[in-house]
Amino acid sequence: MARRPAVATSLQHFPSDVGAFDGLSADVLVTHEAPGMHRFGNSVLSDLATALRVRRAFHGHHHESIVYPDGIWHGLGLREIHQLRTDDGQ
Repeated sequence: MARRPAVATSLQHFPSDVGAFDGLSADVLVTHEAPGMHRFGNSVLSDLATALRVRRAFHGHHHESIVYPDGIWHGLGLREIHQLRTDDGQ
């Protein structure tokens, strides 16, 4: 069985995917892979969230319920639902 490439390698192969966000902003970012703060994460996603000036970012994949120290990133557990508030209460 063929091994899948590491996340960093995958993102390096598709720089236009990340580059497509240049100059944009977003309130929320949802990714499959984890940010660089996770032991198996990728710092490119952390950098993307910073560049987009997101207020909240979520990832799945590892099925761990995590609130990261930066207060922006959240790892969602298996079948976890996260409710966002629509007012300034975030």
